[in-house]
Amino acid sequence: MAHQTLSMKSRQRLRKMQDSSNPYVASPVVDSPTLGGKRLKNFMSKGLVMVAGFLAVPGPSDFDQQLAEIPYTTERDADPRLERIESFLTERGAPASRYAEDFLAAADQNNLDWRLLPSISILESGGGKNCRNNNIFGWQNCERKFPSVQYGIQLVAEKLGNSRLYRDKNLDEILFTYNPRQDYGSRVKSMMQLLGPADLTPALTVP
Repeated sequence: MAHQTLSMKSRQRLRKMQDSSNPYVASPVVDSPTLGGKRLKNFMSKGLVMVAGFLAVPGPSDFDQQLAEIPYTTERDADPRLERIESFLTERGAPASRYAEDFLAAADQNNLDWRLLPSISILESGGGKNCRNNNIFGWQNCERKFPSVQYGIQLVAEKLGNSRLYRDKNLDEILFTYNPRQDYGSRVKSMMQLLGPADLTPALTVP
């Protein structure tokens, strides 16, 4: 096929058409009653705020990288809780079994019972079998979107351990706040008992 050479004027016309059809290409500012004065200033400031906000928000990969770099002070194979969580979730066909170490680190970091998070995940999503948006806890009525399962584990653990809504509450109060259905707390605690005693040692700790 023969190649045609565009003239300078044709290339400029083509570039102008492409720019006008692309919503992300800025149009030239002109003196116009409809875009003058305060209205134009507000339009430009809103645009700048949006761009600045977009650039300032860290990507999910940044958070996941931080998770990967958390140093553990105990060899993971030496912690019996890890084996319990892995076995508990694997026996139930739960995909979340691969995050056993994340469950432990999140619980220890936020002073939670190590059995709480995996037990809630089983009741809410079958341990990840029936979830969307990486939300294995049914957090915010399953509407919350997490960039990764690890992100969700860390965020939910932080909320349960430190947020104004949950902190300084005992297990029954935490579970009632999480889900006020009459039998919900007892079902979670039954799962926790299957995992083992609360004081199983040695502990896997994080700084």
